[in-house]
Amino acid sequence: MNYYVCPIFSNKKLKSKYSKKLGSSNLYFDTVEITSRNKKEIKKKLVNLRDIKFLDQNEYDVVNKQIKLIIAPRKPIKLLKFNKPKIMGILNITPDSFSDGGKYASLHLSAKHANKMLQDGADIIDIGGESTRPGAITISSKEEVRRILPTINYLKDKNKKIIISLDTRKSEVMLAGIKKNIDIIKPLEKRNTETTPGILLSEWYKVVGLGIIILLTILVLTSKIKQKNNIIMFSFFTIVAFILTWLSRHIIL
Repeated sequence: MNYYVCPIFSNKKLKSKYSKKLGSSNLYFDTVEITSRNKKEIKKKLVNLRDIKFLDQNEYDVVNKQIKLIIAPRKPIKLLKFNKPKIMGILNITPDSFSDGGKYASLHLSAKHANKMLQDGADIIDIGGESTRPGAITISSKEEVRRILPTINYLKDKNKKIIISLDTRKSEVMLAGIKKNIDIIKPLEKRNTETTPGILLSEWYKVVGLGIIILLTILVLTSKIKQKNNIIMFSFFTIVAFILTWLSRHIIL
C-alpha cells in the first residue's frame, strides 16, 4: 500500500498546538488529506493532525515522515527564496509554439517581452528554443542554441539578478546555457521522436556541481492512460498520487 499526504491549508493562522506550517511559508494547516493506493483501488480521507497517532503503525510511519518533509524549512537556493509561491514567465523563442509561435523570435521582441513579464511580477523567465507541441519538428542542438543564446546573453548583461530557466531536452543545449550563467534547467522528457542522446548521468553530476537548479517536468507518453482527443484524462483522485510516484522514480541525485 502506498500513502500520499496533502496538507489542507487554512486562510488564517491556526492557533491550535497541532497546527503546522508549510516549510518557510506563511501557510498553515491542521488537517491532511491521505490518499492510499494499491493495485486495485485508491482511497482518500481527511485526518486532523491530532488524530495521526491513531493510524495503523505502517500508515503512521509513512504519513509522519511525509509531514516532517512538508514542514521542514526551505533554504534559499541561489536567488530563489521559498517563503511564497514563485511566478514563472514563459518565453518561447520559436517560430512554431502552439500558443505564441513566432511572436518573440527576434532578440528585440524576446527581450521586450521578458522585461514586460518581469514588470508584471514574474520571478523567473523560462526560455525555450524548441516547440513541444504535438507534431512539432525536432530541431538540432546547434539551431536551438542559435535561437536562445542571444536573448540569454542580453538579459544577463542587463540584469545580473535576473533568474533564467532553460527549457530543453538536449544535453548540448543545457551545457551551452550553463556556460552563459543560466540558473535553472527544466529538462523535458524524451519524446518518441527523440534522435539525440539524453544527458548522461556523469553530466548531471557535473551540472549539480555547478550549482544549477534542476526543475523536473512530467510528460506522459503511454497508451495505458485514458485519453480523449489527445488530452490525457486524470481523475481528481489520482493526479496527486501519479505525480508523487513519478517524482519518486525520477529523482536520482
